[in-house]
Amino acid sequence: VIRSIFWIIRNDLIVFASKEAELKAKVFLKLKKSSSIYNVVAPSKRSHSESGDGVFRFGSVSRLHSGKNIDLLIRVFNSFWVDNKDTRLLIFGDGPERNRLEEYVRLFPCADVVSFEGYVDNPDEIYIKMDALVGLSSMEGLPLVILEALVRNIPVLHSDCSCGPREILVPTSDPCCKTNSYEVGLGGILVRIPENIVSYATCLQDSEAALVDTFCLFYQEFGKLKKMGFVDLKNFDQGVIRGKWMDLLLS
Repeated sequence: VIRSIFWIIRNDLIVFASKEAELKAKVFLKLKKSSSIYNVVAPSKRSHSESGDGVFRFGSVSRLHSGKNIDLLIRVFNSFWVDNKDTRLLIFGDGPERNRLEEYVRLFPCADVVSFEGYVDNPDEIYIKMDALVGLSSMEGLPLVILEALVRNIPVLHSDCSCGPREILVPTSDPCCKTNSYEVGLGGILVRIPENIVSYATCLQDSEAALVDTFCLFYQEFGKLKKMGFVDLKNFDQGVIRGKWMDLLLS
């Protein structure tokens, strides 16, 4: 049905939120005219400040549904936490999977250090509580949470999924080419996730072991990642985005 709709409007100008989405749609849907304009990231009203209690806090920010792979994140974090007991995982967001995820985490030894923070409307109140942002979703639009973290100088570990994470963290690369393992970008690391994820598996799968290794690498290299520089976010500035929309509408 969606493909039929796009076929009908294929000669109209269609705007996408990421370059990768536009490139794939042009091939798959045979679009004649298209463009990509990023979402706006609002500047932070409050700088991120690390806690002084010696505990390192990973944070996940997303709607709690199956495509976000929060269960996979819990499994990976549990295996990582076994050797890194001074870490915590904060899960922000709400959705249809929340009750199941809260029951699921009780299967793992890390249950006491994983907390479900629910939906929080103010981004500053979310990011002030974490040291790093983590996400292992299978697909994104243009993930605003990555931008919100980077604007607060919070390093990111995220899946190299379609569409958007690569364009943000490694903006000079081909957005359609994905890493076979992991790739260090500006302000974070992109990691490959398994193609066939066993949802709510009772233990870490063999195909997921590499994710734990990358989790450990991210944690070990966190200080360097924070000092090496972050992505220039001017492409997501309100003035720049407004100008692109005006140019498009007036052309």
